[in-house]
Amino acid sequence: MNLLQLKYAVEVERTGSVTRAAENLFMGQPNLSRSIKELEDSLGMVIFRRTAKGLTPTSEGEEFLTEAKSLLAQFDDFEERYSGGGVKVSSRMNISVPRADYITEAFTRVMREAPSVPACALNFRETNSMRAINNLVEGNYTLAIVRYYLEFEPQYLAMLADRELGYEEIFTYHPVFVVGENSPLAGLSEDEPLPDDIIELAYGDPYAPGLPFAQTRRTVFTDRPRRIFVYSRASRNDVLRALPNSFIWDTPAPADVLARQGLVALKRPNPRQYRDLLIYRRGYHRSGVEQAFFAELDRIKGEMG
Repeated sequence: MNLLQLKYAVEVERTGSVTRAAENLFMGQPNLSRSIKELEDSLGMVIFRRTAKGLTPTSEGEEFLTEAKSLLAQFDDFEERYSGGGVKVSSRMNISVPRADYITEAFTRVMREAPSVPACALNFRETNSMRAINNLVEGNYTLAIVRYYLEFEPQYLAMLADRELGYEEIFTYHPVFVVGENSPLAGLSEDEPLPDDIIELAYGDPYAPGLPFAQTRRTVFTDRPRRIFVYSRASRNDVLRALPNSFIWDTPAPADVLARQGLVALKRPNPRQYRDLLIYRRGYHRSGVEQAFFAELDRIKGEMG
């Protein structure tokens, strides 16, 4: 078994076809098939099975390919840092994150301070928590930040333990009341009741491990009769600016970051509490860019108090 064979197997999994994988790898199909067979023989296991949809990993193959992708990512980082003589600052970063202004601001600040980092080496994806976990487990991403309502923490920690993932707390917070800067709601005092006709925005995919989606929604959302579900910060911004009577309970963010988007955050009581948790495969070593990113996250949290 060698690294080249691991790369071949990962490409076959990605494409679901030896033919397409061979084309992408610029090699003949018979040679690729033989290499995969030799790899399976050396491991004493079958990695792929043929189905109507193409080649798919067996249960043993899925586990092997997850470890293979992790090993290849670490090797790429090692090669990048030490090739060409002398140690280099690694530019690798593949992370799934929740929709949060403070997280995106940390990422953009790091990029501004490191203009030589090639953008093609970075994957920064905003998504929901379950998709972020799957991205990490499937080996497509090396880090993830998941967000959950604190009431769901036992379910999340049990899932992370089952998948043998490590974790660190990033941020625990009460949501803030965010509206457009020209909204009449921006003038409400902290204890003033909300008008009956306002529209609540909410991110529409609050999954929780082992719980029905309908139950999760009932637990997480308020009982406002008028609600719009959004799935990106861009949609949130557009709707809040366009509909003066709309609002969203969202993650705290620096005031200047919200101002650039035409938004303001108000302090209003909210008993709900959320946690952003960094997760990773055990034994994973962060790249230079990743270390800078998490240091910037700490600075931004300090700015928010």
